[in-house]
Amino acid sequence: MAASIEPLFLPSRNQDKKDTNTSEVVCVFCDISFLVDKSFQGLLSHLLTEHKLVVSNFTGVADPPRYFAYWKKRFREVSDIADVCVTMKTNSGDDDVGPRETFLLLSEKLPEDDAIRWKLRKSKLDDVLASQELERTDTSFRRTCLFCKQVFTGNRATLLNHMARDHNFSVGRPDNLVYVEELLDILQDKLSNMQCLYCEKTFKDWQILKEHMRKNSTRR
Repeated sequence: MAASIEPLFLPSRNQDKKDTNTSEVVCVFCDISFLVDKSFQGLLSHLLTEHKLVVSNFTGVADPPRYFAYWKKRFREVSDIADVCVTMKTNSGDDDVGPRETFLLLSEKLPEDDAIRWKLRKSKLDDVLASQELERTDTSFRRTCLFCKQVFTGNRATLLNHMARDHNFSVGRPDNLVYVEELLDILQDKLSNMQCLYCEKTFKDWQILKEHMRKNSTRR
């Protein structure tokens, strides 16, 4: 049985083009910009400390740049932000110690927030399915195998099946994959840095790395 690696999550090409033309995202309350990264931790920390806003289950937001853009526009339209957010008060009891503060919460339990999250998920899924269909029918693909010098042209499945059959390395069923070229780029970068695709250990020699990976693949 061919070995397989852990699933990798790659950004949508369409999303990169139409949703995130900039590498920065602007705060929903002020004009401070933050670099786009996987966690958006800089912006989330800013929202909490400076504006007392918490975004619940942020990892479930399919397209954060569009999500923040929606709420920035929405907040400008309402006279009282509390009308579209949950309000939470801390240390409000008679015996509580510490300053009393009011926080705002965006949560999928709010109908409007849930609606925009659902819309973004559907849009992202549509992009993925469209890209997958294009890749299945694209015949311009050309790539050298990650493990040998054989070149494959036409459908991506020919290369993927070759690696599974001849090198005992599988990233999954070709028909179930999308953004294959981006995935291959990531794997190629790791191999170029002499890094094992299974355990991420680095080696000084390509032949030693290949033998190490061969042994790892037979254990799986």
